[in-house]
Amino acid sequence: MRPPFRSFAALLLAALFALSAWSAEPPRQVRIGVLAWQGAEEAQVRWSALMDQLEDKLPGRDLVLRHFDLDGMAAALQAGELDFVVTNPGHYVFLEAESGVSRIATLIADASTDPAHVVGSAVVVLDERRDIRALADLKGRTLAAVSQDAFGGYQVAWAELRRLGLNPEQGQPRPVFTDFPMSRVVEAVLNGDADAGVLRACLLERLEQDGTLRPGQLRVLSPRADVRRCRVSAPLYPGWAFAAAPGTPPALSRDVLVALLSLSPDAAGQSWSVPADYHPVHELLQDLQIGPYAFLRETAWPSLWERYWPWVSGLVLMLLAWGAYTLHVEHLVQRRTRELTAAMDERQRLEAQL
Repeated sequence: MRPPFRSFAALLLAALFALSAWSAEPPRQVRIGVLAWQGAEEAQVRWSALMDQLEDKLPGRDLVLRHFDLDGMAAALQAGELDFVVTNPGHYVFLEAESGVSRIATLIADASTDPAHVVGSAVVVLDERRDIRALADLKGRTLAAVSQDAFGGYQVAWAELRRLGLNPEQGQPRPVFTDFPMSRVVEAVLNGDADAGVLRACLLERLEQDGTLRPGQLRVLSPRADVRRCRVSAPLYPGWAFAAAPGTPPALSRDVLVALLSLSPDAAGQSWSVPADYHPVHELLQDLQIGPYAFLRETAWPSLWERYWPWVSGLVLMLLAWGAYTLHVEHLVQRRTRELTAAMDERQRLEAQL
């Protein structure tokens, strides 16, 4: 009976050793990058609670929070430094095309209950600017925004201005980009460095609540009656995306999704939902011909003319020269024909006299 006992003891010791080694392994890191649209400090404060909640739901995982601007997040993904990203819908669509990220959840924020209608833009002016009452009055003015690549911070407002016949790309109004954080846009309007500014939806209400701004100090242009939770100047679009990087294991993405959906709304009222339909974001970017649709600018007539006008001009000059030469030759032929006809007539007349 001793050999079986020894075999069992050996197996038991091996199992205990493996269990001890497994328990001694450090937690596996999950690297999550967030877009710091209000600066790195604000991003750390805003998202650290979510990281703590997810760690409670994901035992054995060490969640590492990193914050980026738009370009920094794209570079980190390309370098394989992230497992997940949390970013605005326009930037998500860009990263989806450029880096292959795939959304697993959509953020519901600021008291919204519909993940498809969360992100928007509020175009604000000083309340005493009675010469600017609506978006259409921005023609010939200056418009502050954080970046041309900011979705709620510029692109949504840009699309709405285009719908009204204004084009910031042609200086109507003239954009003034302040870079992140978005508080710089508020400062530009307050200091008179810009006539108006583009803020992310509900930021104005938040700044009024925390005392940064006096209620009514800034006024939203063309507020939409169909949006009641915050004052906005344009339609709402899907919320921020929680997206997996291309190399993230599917099992980890599933575990994170289950954890996100099980979380209760936080103190700011934000929670997570299954992924929303981001087709409206694609339509907006396609209309503006930016992000993954920037190639459309290369096939548009203004772009083609800018790139090929020397060749087109040369061809037009050649055609004009050829046309002028053809007309000249035709004129000579007609003149010689008249001269020959007259000569023949004169010869026939002389012959008839003889």
